[in-house]
Amino acid sequence: MPWSRDRPVRVAVATGILAFGLLFSFLAAREVKEAIEEQACAQFAFGCDQVTLKIRERLTAYALFLRGWQALCAASAKVEPDEWKTYFSTVQASDFVPGLEGVGYIPLIPAQRLPSFFAELRRTEPVKFSIRPPGQRSVYAPIIYIEPDTERNRRALGFDMLSEPVRRAALERAADTGDAVLSGKVILQQEDENDLQVGSIMVVPLYRSGVPADTVQQRQAGLVGWIYCADRMGDMMAGILSDWELYHGKLLVLRIFDTSSNSPDNLLFDSRPEREVGGASFFYQQRAVNFHDRQWHLIFTGDLAATGIRYMPAWTTLGAGMIITTLLFSMLLIIYRRSDDLELTEGLADQIHDLAFHDSLTQLSNRRLLHDRLEMAVASSKRTGAHAALMVLDLDNFKPLNDAHGHETGDLLLMEAAQRLRDCVREVDTVSRLGGDEFVVLLADLNQEEAVARDEAVAIAETICCALALPYQLVLNRPGLPKETIKHRCSASIGMTMFLGHDAEESKIINLADQAMYRAKKRGRNRVAVTWEDDRRNSLSLAEPSSSTA
Repeated sequence: MPWSRDRPVRVAVATGILAFGLLFSFLAAREVKEAIEEQACAQFAFGCDQVTLKIRERLTAYALFLRGWQALCAASAKVEPDEWKTYFSTVQASDFVPGLEGVGYIPLIPAQRLPSFFAELRRTEPVKFSIRPPGQRSVYAPIIYIEPDTERNRRALGFDMLSEPVRRAALERAADTGDAVLSGKVILQQEDENDLQVGSIMVVPLYRSGVPADTVQQRQAGLVGWIYCADRMGDMMAGILSDWELYHGKLLVLRIFDTSSNSPDNLLFDSRPEREVGGASFFYQQRAVNFHDRQWHLIFTGDLAATGIRYMPAWTTLGAGMIITTLLFSMLLIIYRRSDDLELTEGLADQIHDLAFHDSLTQLSNRRLLHDRLEMAVASSKRTGAHAALMVLDLDNFKPLNDAHGHETGDLLLMEAAQRLRDCVREVDTVSRLGGDEFVVLLADLNQEEAVARDEAVAIAETICCALALPYQLVLNRPGLPKETIKHRCSASIGMTMFLGHDAEESKIINLADQAMYRAKKRGRNRVAVTWEDDRRNSLSLAEPSSSTA
């Protein structure tokens, strides 16, 4: 494709390749980036699943632990404080259920049995004991035993669990179902102002031995108390999250809500309470932990800046794509430039050739090309025996046009005359401009019979005469001036010589044609004068043509 002739296509192709390459690089880099992020999200989701599983396992461990205490109480008519302490130390609760704040015994005491309860308690426990909060109620459920026996846990002794709505709901639900029940959000009695945490309690019911407990009514009738354990959410979750070295509170941000409502009132745990809630997170996962009829809603978020995700492969892909695209674009520009240079060289060569063999004004053959064509015509005539003819013509009435209207107008007439000459000759013929208003026409490959060849040449000459004698309409377009049309008549005087290759000499051919042209001018112009052979040796003579020729 000649690029220099179709620059819009070239620019479109180069721009298209550059745009496509950059777009492809960007899309490929985005695919790599998304793959990296998907992998990171999958790892994050896996971590969330593992943490959720750990929470479920921890709650299940609490329930199994309480079932063991339930079995202990069912096997004894009455569990004394020493038995309670011995059992706790034997099961090594801190290893079996890490994060457990304490486990306690809650008897169900109707108001009419309260005096006997205190009398029995003073016999076995000489320490001072009172039920909190004070007040008259129909039934009480105070905490009377709790392990481990620490200063923090002793703060819970005597607290009436039925006096607070959330705890009361858990106790009643456990009594009605016989299952381990998890309470809602509570502030444990063990808490102080220095390290306040929210928590929850899990309770299992205790029924009289040997009494049926198949229906709700039977279970309510046989209820004697509860075993409960308390856990501080911060301590429990610290134990769980510490197992995951990946997070360390940096990547993983966990919030746990009681029920599916994300109200701040239901918030049980926040791994990063200093972090402002809200805003979109790159990592976001939700999980639910169901424990019987209680549900915890877990929301996991992650900090993208702290993940350590490496986007280097995506940047490498983008950079490599842009480099390759730039190289292709540069190579294409180089190819275009080389193509332009080559075509420019070829164009300059063509221009040099044209200047060497053609007239710059009329684009007709010049003297050099005419000489070559004349040599070829002589050689062809020798080989084939066909006659040829050479015409020299000079424009009549040309100088007055130049004098009156300038050389620009004369040039227009010369170009129009050149075109008329081209239209009058055959394709095998040559039209040349020698200079000024003088032209040469070479007629090659005429008939082998001299008379016929002469008639062919004269016919062409007369056609040229008629064509050049027609009026000229010369349109001048000068900058800053209105368009001007000049009408002019200009005939031609033509001298023609016939020659045959075996006795023709190039210099004599041109001289004879030139002499004939001057004879035509002397005879009145606008006519044709012809020379032809007188004998076969080397003499050529002038003769006057008939009819329209002179």
